[in-house]
Amino acid sequence: TGREAGRIMAAGDLVPDELIVDIVRSRLPEAETGAGVLLDGFPRTLRQAQALDAMLAGEGHNVDFVLALDVPEQDLVDRLLHRAAVEGRADDTREAIT
Repeated sequence: TGREAGRIMAAGDLVPDELIVDIVRSRLPEAETGAGVLLDGFPRTLRQAQALDAMLAGEGHNVDFVLALDVPEQDLVDRLLHRAAVEGRADDTREAIT
């Protein structure tokens, strides 16, 4: 499933919620959760958040807090375009970003 997500991202497309949730579902039990877990970039959608809540509830856990960063859109575009130039990422094209 990780390879499938990689192919989708390399094409500049968004990875479907179901695939992302499956990846997190398979990897979360492997995490050492004694001090908690930080999920960077997940969940990104309401469906992903609902799936995460269900996963955690099934294990007797819950989300303690969420951190959201409010950044001007142009700053985000500039950062992604810079990342594309430095890392050569195919999914960071102006067309894919805007």
